[in-house]
Amino acid sequence: EKMYQWILRQEEDGKRITASDVIFRLQ
Repeated sequence: EKMYQWILRQEEDGKRITASDVIFRLQ
């Protein structure tokens, strides 16, 4: 759930999220 909120914040900030960014956060 926190992960989803983090992604939404990144998108709102206009930042591009890559798969590696998500994987890095999951680890």
